[in-house]
Amino acid sequence: MFEPFFTTKEIGRGTGLGLSTVYGIVRQRGGFIMCESEQDAGTVFSLYFPKSASQEIVRPSPDAERQMEEIKGTILVAEDNSGLNKLLVRILDGLGCPVISATNGRQALELCHEGGLAVTLAITDVMMPEMGGEELVRKLIARFPDIKVLFMSGYVDDILGRPDFRGRPGMDLIIKPFTAEEIIQKILALLSNPDTREKNEK
Repeated sequence: MFEPFFTTKEIGRGTGLGLSTVYGIVRQRGGFIMCESEQDAGTVFSLYFPKSASQEIVRPSPDAERQMEEIKGTILVAEDNSGLNKLLVRILDGLGCPVISATNGRQALELCHEGGLAVTLAITDVMMPEMGGEELVRKLIARFPDIKVLFMSGYVDDILGRPDFRGRPGMDLIIKPFTAEEIIQKILALLSNPDTREKNEK
């Protein structure tokens, strides 16, 4: 039941990614998940996580803020989860980064076309309605050859191993859930190449 795309639902009524996403999140945080199911009685999922006494840091470091201020060009956020979409936009806005957001790949392309924007980095979910992140990125690369890409996924994904992406510089993947500090560090790592900055400034 935790395997990606396994579902007992009819076609069009489920993707089989729900429990796979939950499993990936739980395992990423060092926990485990148990399922107890009894016919005519119901099903119970129990999630266990290691105890931590430390408080997670949400505020990015001053060094990260200074580095983010040097980023040129627009950052595109494509994420169909409205809560995560708004959070990412808020983080990037707070750091002074020009950012546009879309809820799927098709809308993202329309926004780029209508605004005539120079997109430096695309932060996109892998699975989205209408057009997913994989197709979106292929179309963005055709328009912005030097664009950097940060894929987001709720489960372990081999998207960086796809034939079109394998070995291509300037691409990375972050597994959900993640902290503000974690995604900022991913962004900085992608955009810290001096040659890329020089191209974006021209």
